[in-house]
Amino acid sequence: MSFEKKMPEDLDALRHVVQVMNEHKRKKTEKLLAVLKDTPLDEGALEAVAMLGPKEANYFLRHHPGHELEQALSSFWNMLDVFQCACKGIQRENAKFAALAKKGEFSHREMQIEIDNIQNDIRKEIFAASGAAFSIVKLSYRVFSKVEVPGYRERIKNEFAEAGDNQFIKCLRNEMSHSWFPPVGWKVFQSIQEGQSVAFEFDCSQLLRYGDFNRIAKEFILASGSGIDVVCLFESYAQKVESLYSWLANVIDDYLPESVHEYRKCVKVQKAYSSRCLWRVLIEQVGIPKKVDPYEHLDRHLTKAELGEVLALPRQSKQQVDRIIQFVDEHDACDDSLRLKVYQLFGVKEEGHDSIRV
Repeated sequence: MSFEKKMPEDLDALRHVVQVMNEHKRKKTEKLLAVLKDTPLDEGALEAVAMLGPKEANYFLRHHPGHELEQALSSFWNMLDVFQCACKGIQRENAKFAALAKKGEFSHREMQIEIDNIQNDIRKEIFAASGAAFSIVKLSYRVFSKVEVPGYRERIKNEFAEAGDNQFIKCLRNEMSHSWFPPVGWKVFQSIQEGQSVAFEFDCSQLLRYGDFNRIAKEFILASGSGIDVVCLFESYAQKVESLYSWLANVIDDYLPESVHEYRKCVKVQKAYSSRCLWRVLIEQVGIPKKVDPYEHLDRHLTKAELGEVLALPRQSKQQVDRIIQFVDEHDACDDSLRLKVYQLFGVKEEGHDSIRV
């Protein structure tokens, strides 16, 4: 039979094999999904989850009962990070402006471009911080409509709901997004006691004249005198947010449904298995056969502090290599058999032997 005639038949056979394999994977995944109602999963089920291929694992995890709430939690914590980052950005730009103001050339026309750039960056961070603060509230609804943490709602009510700074930032976000971006002016102060200081401010008279603020926000504006110091506003507000959500981070896991804990367990074993397979291939197929010196690559995988600690330990000792594994193995992938392979790669010496051989 010629190659040309045989090839279509071979392709059909190959397609059939692929279809059979895909169907087998689908049934395996569906079978695992069927046992999710039985929580916690036993060791056999977890091992099966770990060995799923990337596509099947993604499908399985997306249909896991704990997926939706875990995604909501992840979005919530990520937005908190965005908020804190934006607040630090306001402080950073203010510090840059303070340093600029001390220069003798500050009043020169050429410095205006740099001043304008800092002012624009301040506006950007204000917009990001106020928007993130609003998003935190919205994202929290997705979480706390399903999770009841004792004391959380009370703290929200007492520390945020009727607070002037909270209502002002909420209204500020609405203004900037839909109506009017309040000007942010800068000032440089000189005093005998404190020396030179700077501030970025909202003009309270302009806020009251052009802005659409609710009763509590207006009271906050009126109580702020002639201007609202942007740095002080977001710094104190960020401290309140940090206090509440640091407390929450320490207690929330105790009140999450079992499905979320099971979901995290599935993600962990899947990542561990994938990482274990990758490291085993690298070590067995590349590292050991090609006699790669792992010490030449440590700076890619360890921080300077970690590298210093590792190099202070006896070279090619179990103690040293175990410490390296501890630093690098973020997914708990290193089982006993892989550890022996790592020992072999590093040339770990046993008592009475040149090195460990597997």
